[in-house]
Amino acid sequence: MKIVVLGGTWFLGRAVAQTALGRGWEVTVFNRGRSGTTPQGARTVRGDRTVADDLARLAGEGPWDAVVDTSASEMAPRDVLTGAHALEPVAGRYVYVSTVNAYRGWPNDPLTGTRTSWTAPRTPTPSTAGCRTAGMVRTGTTADRRPAPRGPPQRPLVTTAP
Repeated sequence: MKIVVLGGTWFLGRAVAQTALGRGWEVTVFNRGRSGTTPQGARTVRGDRTVADDLARLAGEGPWDAVVDTSASEMAPRDVLTGAHALEPVAGRYVYVSTVNAYRGWPNDPLTGTRTSWTAPRTPTPSTAGCRTAGMVRTGTTADRRPAPRGPPQRPLVTTAP
């Protein structure tokens, strides 16, 4: 398996890259080089995902079986979609991961089997909804959330990283 992790040097992106490397996968990380370090064994491509030339240069390094996008939570939805469009020709899948605190009291209280989860808001914030929609467009999900030919979306309840 060959993947590119957008970010890949900090928090969840680093954990994804390290886990993939541990499985013997080829891993490329794409980031600005401002935080964290590239996991040993991964290839680094430096750039800014909001800069078209940087995305084009990254696309030239492909193809990959999957793009794993763990670093878009603070981005405008149009930037998420622009990046997804730029990488679509060289990616078998585009995996957009949005992390949230899913359990009441976490991370301050320990997770137990009896913890209740937060109820998802009926109306997501415009940024959250837009990024999710941009990710779904590229993952092959229709506007009404039906799976499209490229595959169904995956939605974890909670994601934690070291």
